Amino acid sequence: MAYGGTYGSATEPGSEQRRCFVSAMRETLAVANAEGVELTEADLTQMVHLIEGIDPAGMPSMAQDRIAQRKTEVEEFAGTICRLAAKHDIQAPQNEWLYRRIRDIEASW
Repeated sequence: MAYGGTYGSATEPGSEQRRCFVSAMRETLAVANAEGVELTEADLTQMVHLIEGIDPAGMPSMAQDRIAQRKTEVEEFAGTICRLAAKHDIQAPQNEWLYRRIRDIEASW
């Protein structure tokens, strides 16, 4: 959604989208652990491999929301991570950026 890309562009090795995707997931992993939800680097790796196996031309639902100019679930995703990160004094700059970026896109409609 933030980049207007597909599953393929989000998982392309070395791409900015992949860096953002993995960084946001690492922040989420830290927040989950602080909340008592045990997630590991292996879980993150498994999720990346799962996304790599999806049709590279496909788009996540929030990217489809961008095309259709529908309100997204950013509050439930990045918004939740940002709130919980603040609660635990965890830095989550990637999720904060994603939250602001997506809210700015929505506001442009």
